[in-house]
Amino acid sequence: VLMFLLAAPLCLWSVWRGVRTAHLGTGWLAGVSALLLLSPLFSAQFVGWLAPGAAVAWSEGDRRPALMAAVTIALTEIFWNRYDAVLGGATAALATVVVRNLALGALLVLALRTLARASVVEADLQPDLAAV
Repeated sequence: VLMFLLAAPLCLWSVWRGVRTAHLGTGWLAGVSALLLLSPLFSAQFVGWLAPGAAVAWSEGDRRPALMAAVTIALTEIFWNRYDAVLGGATAALATVVVRNLALGALLVLALRTLARASVVEADLQPDLAAV
């Protein structure tokens, strides 16, 4: 419950800030990263939730968070293909899991920094009558 109470406001702020600053993909990445890091169950399949956010972040010009998401996904794929070694306690396999978790933490920090530094975009809700 404590982990949820920590994750929920961070996720909500990330998504809200991503919308306000026109960094939707980075907001997505921060929200999902916070949810994954503060979840009591971090199954490898859940890392797939990062892929759409990474694609959007990349298209919005937020290359660093998108690349860190790709690294996190790739590290998850590496250890998932050797999951029997993870269960067996092989040092290299466990190190891959630890590095993946650190990459996910770095993604969260990077995405939050990007969102915190971004300027709020004012929506232009007035129709362009000059073109009419």
